[in-house]
Amino acid sequence: LRNTIVALNYATSSYADIYGALSSNSANNLIGFDPKFVVGPVFDADGKLTNADSLDLRLTAESWAIDRGDNSFISGVSTDMAGNARVKRSWASTATVDIGPYEYQSTLTKTPETPSLVVTTSSDVVNDTDGVVSLREAILYAERNANLGSTITFAPSLKGETITLTSGELLIFKGVKIDASSLYTASTQTPGITIDANQKSRVFYASGGTTDAPVALIGLKITGGKAYSGGGVYAFSGTTTLTNCAISGNK
Repeated sequence: LRNTIVALNYATSSYADIYGALSSNSANNLIGFDPKFVVGPVFDADGKLTNADSLDLRLTAESWAIDRGDNSFISGVSTDMAGNARVKRSWASTATVDIGPYEYQSTLTKTPETPSLVVTTSSDVVNDTDGVVSLREAILYAERNANLGSTITFAPSLKGETITLTSGELLIFKGVKIDASSLYTASTQTPGITIDANQKSRVFYASGGTTDAPVALIGLKITGGKAYSGGGVYAFSGTTTLTNCAISGNK
C-alpha cells in the first residue's frame, strides 16, 4: 500500500481496517484512524452503510492525510478522483500529494508541530497542531521519519497515567520500540503507564519487526483489549518482544 487511506471500515471481527502484514515497501499510508473526511461512512448495527447518498471522501482541513503522501508514487498522474490538481501545496514547504484519492485544494496556514518520539499526552489524539505528541502520533512519526530513530519514550509527567484508546487499536508495521522503562518501578515490578482499549478494540497489532529490529514493548500495562484473538497484543508476523509488561483484563 502506498499513499492509501484504510480507515472507518466495518467488520464483525476485530479486523475492520486491515488483516495481515504489509509489504516492506509500503509507505505514506493512513491506516486505522479517522482521516477527517467531509462526510465519512456511517454503519448501522448490522454493518449496512446508511449514508451512501451523502458520502463525501474529500479531506477537511483537519486531516492528517494532507501533504503527507509521496510524489514519486503517482508519477504521470496529474489529477485526483474529482479531476482537480493532484499535487498541490497546502502546508508543506513544497507541493506534496495528499494521501488518498482526493487532493485538498486550499492553502493552510497551520504550522505543524515538530515530529517527536517522546509521548507527552495521555490523550489518544491525532492532531499535528496541538503542540503535544500522543502515542498514536509517535508511532506514525517513528514509521515515517527514519531520522528520528525508532524508540518511543514517555515524558516523566505521564508516570501512573492511562492512555485510553478512542480510535481503535494501535497498528505497528515496522520495528518500533515503545519503551516506558523510565516510568517502571522495579521494586514492585509495576509498569508506569497503562494502555487501555476500554473493551472497544484490540490494544496492539504488531507486524513487520525483525530479529535485529523487533517490535518491542517495554514497561507497559496492556489491558481492556477486546478482539477475536490477541485482545492485548496480536503479533501477526515478524518478531515482537515484550519486557516488563503486565498484560491482563483483555478478551
